[in-house]
Amino acid sequence: MDTKEINAAVKCAVETTQQPPSFFIHGSSMFALETEAVKTAETLKNCENMLFRGIVKYFSIKMPYFSDTAGSEKFLARLDESMNTAADFYSEFKGAVIIELSEEWTEKGINNVFSCLPGYIGMHKHISYIVIVEAEKELSSIDDMRRALNGSTVWVDICMKTAEIEQCVNLFFKTAKEVGMTVSDAASKELKKTLENADVSVLPLDQVVRRTVQQIKLNKQVANSDLVIEASDLDIMPQKRACERRSRIGFSAME
Repeated sequence: MDTKEINAAVKCAVETTQQPPSFFIHGSSMFALETEAVKTAETLKNCENMLFRGIVKYFSIKMPYFSDTAGSEKFLARLDESMNTAADFYSEFKGAVIIELSEEWTEKGINNVFSCLPGYIGMHKHISYIVIVEAEKELSSIDDMRRALNGSTVWVDICMKTAEIEQCVNLFFKTAKEVGMTVSDAASKELKKTLENADVSVLPLDQVVRRTVQQIKLNKQVANSDLVIEASDLDIMPQKRACERRSRIGFSAME
C-alpha cells in the first residue's frame, strides 16, 4: 500500500469505528514483508488521524509457535512487558506494533491457543497491529488466520505478490543484456530450475536475479573472462536450504 492508501484507511477506520485499522501482511519473501511492515509503521507515524503515546511510535515482536496455554501466556507476558516499556510514563502505549508470526503457524496451521492473539488485540483496539507471516503461497492456514483475526478489530489485508518465474527468466536475460553480457545455451536450459529453487527469504526473486547477474559480471571482469554467463556461473545464486531459518525480528523499539 502507498502512503495515500494507508492514510485513507486510517481516516475511514477512525471516523467509523473510533479506532485505527490493523494490517495483515502475507507473502513468500520475509525481506519484502518486513520492508512493507516498517514502511506501513513509518507512514502511520505521520498520519494525523493516529494517536501516539509512549517513548516510541512503534515496536516489533515475534510470536513463536506454541500449542499449549503455557506458551500463549509466555508470549502475552512478553507482549505486555514490551507495551509497558514502550508506554514509558504514560498509563498505556498507543501507537503501532509489528508482530511477526513464526513460519510454523503457516506450516502446522493455527490451533486453539492461537486465539490468544485476536483476544489480546480485541482488548487493546487503540493500537494499530501490523501482523506479518511468511507463506510460499495462499495456503488454507492463511485463510484460517484471517478468519481468526477478523472481529478483533478492523483489518486491511495485504498480499505481497512475488515475481513469477517466467517473468524473472525474462528479467535475467534483460539484465544480462543491459550490462553487456550474453547467456550460453547451457545456462539458458538451467536457468528456470535454478530460479525455482532460489532462496527468497532475504530478497525478492527479482532482486536476487539482478544481484546475481551483477555479481557474475564482476567475477568475469576480475578473472578477465569472456562476458558470457555459463551454467556453472548460476551456482552463485542463493538456493533454498532444508534447515530452519533464523528469526529476524525480536523486540526492537523504533523512534
